[in-house]
Amino acid sequence: LNIEKFTMKLLFSALKLSQTNYEWNIPLINEVFCALIKILLSKIHSMQLLDINTNMDDELMMIKIIIESIPSDLYENFLSMTWIELLRLLITSKTFNQYKVSALIIKKLKGLSVQNFYKEFSYEDKVTLLKSLIVNCYETDFIRDIIKEEQEKRNGIRKSKRDLEEEMRITDSRKRELERQEKFTQPQVKVDQLTKRLSTLSEDNPDLTRHQLAKLRKELEHEREQFKSVIKEIDTIENRRIDIMNKIEKLQTEIYDIPTMNKKCL
Repeated sequence: LNIEKFTMKLLFSALKLSQTNYEWNIPLINEVFCALIKILLSKIHSMQLLDINTNMDDELMMIKIIIESIPSDLYENFLSMTWIELLRLLITSKTFNQYKVSALIIKKLKGLSVQNFYKEFSYEDKVTLLKSLIVNCYETDFIRDIIKEEQEKRNGIRKSKRDLEEEMRITDSRKRELERQEKFTQPQVKVDQLTKRLSTLSEDNPDLTRHQLAKLRKELEHEREQFKSVIKEIDTIENRRIDIMNKIEKLQTEIYDIPTMNKKCL
């Protein structure tokens, strides 16, 4: 709606304003109604007169002529002063009639001031009018584009989540394979044994030449590095698993954070 955030409790209280306390928190209701009406006015602004005329929609024809004659710097003031009459024209038009409003409510709106709106209309009447505007807003390209953009974003996040879950399955499979290998080969034990052998290689092999000792040392170091690489891969895989799990959790939170159509509905 492009207005300051408000709680449902505050909105409820504002909608319950009566003849005795209507002056309290009028701005919130004004802003909500004006914001919704502005969305519908944007749709009317983009419509061709020919389209409106084809539908024989006299109310929209009148609104379009009026809003297009208002200078942009006066538009907000114009809207704040005339939104009740604009609302009446909108809900009586043939284009915006998805949510039926009673003839009595429409009659009450005619020639009404903002102050009298809070005096004359009950909580149920105000909610009915809001519902009418919201239902019609959902039919506009403006809202549909927002919903489409959010749906595409949600689908993109879900795809990333599926890709990560597939990577997790592959990672888990490799981890199990390495754990089985580790159980039989005991790489850490082998690394310790080879390190010990290398530290006493000369003392244990006094009959070998320098060249033979160097060759044997190289072979043992190579073997030790192979076992070390297994240990390193196990650690890397476990770190990657934790990283993937954190990313999946973060993506799930992002999916929940994207507003749904129900969350958007006042």
